[in-house]
Amino acid sequence: MRSPSELELWKKVIEQTPELLALTENEDLSSPLDKNLLRIDSGFVFEPAPQDVELSYLHVEPLLDQAADLLDRAIRDRSSAEDLIVKRFELAVALQEFKNLDEVTLLEESAGKYSVPHDMSKARAGGGRSSVKQYRKLRDQYNAILDDFYKKSELDVYLTSAYRAGFASAYSEENDPTKKISGVTRSIADHVGHENEAQARFNALIDRGHVIAQELSYALMESIQDAENLALSAQENWDKANIEFQKKRTIIARQLQDIKFRAATQADGALNYTSRIERNRISLQQDFRNALARLSVVAKGLDHLYGYTDPLPDPKSLDFLDDCVLWTRRAIEYLVRFSRQDQATVIPISLKSFIKDSDWTNGMAAGRWVVTLPSDLFKNFGHVRLRGLTAFVEGTEKDLWQVRVRPPVTSSTVHLNNTTVNLDQKMVPDCYFNRATTRDSIREPDTTGQSSLYNASPVGEWAIEVGATSLTGTARAKIQDIVIDLIVVFRSRPKV
Repeated sequence: MRSPSELELWKKVIEQTPELLALTENEDLSSPLDKNLLRIDSGFVFEPAPQDVELSYLHVEPLLDQAADLLDRAIRDRSSAEDLIVKRFELAVALQEFKNLDEVTLLEESAGKYSVPHDMSKARAGGGRSSVKQYRKLRDQYNAILDDFYKKSELDVYLTSAYRAGFASAYSEENDPTKKISGVTRSIADHVGHENEAQARFNALIDRGHVIAQELSYALMESIQDAENLALSAQENWDKANIEFQKKRTIIARQLQDIKFRAATQADGALNYTSRIERNRISLQQDFRNALARLSVVAKGLDHLYGYTDPLPDPKSLDFLDDCVLWTRRAIEYLVRFSRQDQATVIPISLKSFIKDSDWTNGMAAGRWVVTLPSDLFKNFGHVRLRGLTAFVEGTEKDLWQVRVRPPVTSSTVHLNNTTVNLDQKMVPDCYFNRATTRDSIREPDTTGQSSLYNASPVGEWAIEVGATSLTGTARAKIQDIVIDLIVVFRSRPKV
């Protein structure tokens, strides 16, 4: 039995068992398996998050790379969890079996599990000792018969009686002739008496042999029982000592299993696989959710920017995570092949060359110009995508200007198959240059928008703003032109 302190601790541990070591939902065989015996991606449901609106479908490549990393982490979490799930299952089965068998053991203890074997061997040993006494008594009785009945004086009396009985049965006073039988001449009665005596002697010898055999049999049984009694006595002594041995073995097993239970249910226990599985589940679901948020916009970007269409996997599939991994690998493979045909170039856009003189003058007064770049400007290009901007302010040497560039809010791109796709670019932010200067300046020009403009289309309406004065105080009216270099990548379109 457990001590009071051990029993109290055991009760607390058992209270946590259904939650941490459950095998089924309702602890019966007909109910579904406990969630900790299922794959941690099982039953995953995507939940949109407010921050998902910050993901731009234009950022296909970085988002796809991020999704691939997130999915790889999710796969690693699942693989790690699968090892833990197997260990948890084996541990739960062993501990649940111990818990249930321990309840049976308590019933067995109260029913005499330890004392019954000793009681039985004690009874057998007692019975063996009684048997020896009985065999000895019977043997003594047969010895008495041999001593009392078959000694010479008693046997002579018996044989004489037999002779007389035979003689008397054949004797006749009127006629008792003699007769020679077997060379001996006697009266008939005397012959009968001697024959009767001989038969009695023969029977007595046979009976004596039976008595001797029975006496020897009981002596042998007594000897055998004496030997068996040594074994029964040893068994009795062992079973008596084994009562304490069994109790100690049970106590040791309980103590070790109790510690095992604690290691499996304590929050920081080394065998608390359930909490570690839950952490893996949380990590996987977070990474998987973030990956799916990216894949949903990546799929749109692949379609709009690259003309690649591959429906996202079915979220109801049991292998949804693996399907998403395969989808991502196919998309990456496509982009790798597509990018091998990309070309990069810089297209300078002179603001003064693209607008009327009156618009230049009016814009100078307001410090803001609007210019529309037509798709014909890129007629030899397909899948034109921005990679950044550089701004130059001509006419004022050594001056630094603050320039703000607003990319097109709505745009379009033309694929190699001449399909025009409209693009919503409202999420593309303005670009700022805080030290724009002339092209021939010795200072390396700033390039901005490498991330924010990534894959945006240059087709459409641009807005350019310049401060009233340069950082050194030169008036805006001194500006002769503003040139924006568009850094783009594209696929060459075949000439028609």
